[in-house]
Amino acid sequence: MTIAFPNGFNCPLYTRAVLLMRNGNFADAEQVMRSSLAYEGETALSYHYLAEIVASRTGRIGEAITLQETALSLAPSNSVFIAALGSRLKDGGFDRQALETLETALSIDENSPIALPLIMRLRRKFLAWESAAQEQRCLESVKQAGHTPDPLALLTYLDDPQVQLDNARLRAPKPKRAKPTPHDPGAKIRIGYFSSDFYEHPAMHLFRGALKAHDREKFEFFVHDLLPKDRSEESAFT
Repeated sequence: MTIAFPNGFNCPLYTRAVLLMRNGNFADAEQVMRSSLAYEGETALSYHYLAEIVASRTGRIGEAITLQETALSLAPSNSVFIAALGSRLKDGGFDRQALETLETALSIDENSPIALPLIMRLRRKFLAWESAAQEQRCLESVKQAGHTPDPLALLTYLDDPQVQLDNARLRAPKPKRAKPTPHDPGAKIRIGYFSSDFYEHPAMHLFRGALKAHDREKFEFFVHDLLPKDRSEESAFT
């Protein structure tokens, strides 16, 4: 059991699984990575990537945490695996344990790209800052390391509009075409709404009246769910 496969080791299943994962094909990636573990051997990196694959599937964060713990057991001092475990714990709602784990990761690598953005919010949540200077140093480390925090989270840390704009531009998806198709003057104006909360969420209940008041004779509306899930609760749009 090693952190990664030795140089020259033949591991086509592992290589294919990582490629599938990076292309967003998580269902096939999981199957191939499990085959790699069975036939090509267990490594910390294999379990680390399998945890990432499983975490992308709805309702399986507990399994992802267990897989990440397995990766860490094979490489206990690896700051990437420690920070990744902190991230999984946060996703699972174990914020206190996540904070402790991320602190450990930063004690090994003070510029950890996984730990830095996450720990800022958790330290605030639990009032775990040593001082205002510590928070400022953490923010500077995030900026200097080239990390791009969540734009809404960044609003709570600084009030420099230019920094916020630059960060938002880096986080925004790149357009697939340089120029939009010209709008037909006689056609309805199209409006799109993007959100990860198109379900029983307070923001959607507040927004419901606005949607109903739209003039559908002049406008055409689309909603784009940024975080589709299998939800049992009633939709806010029914």
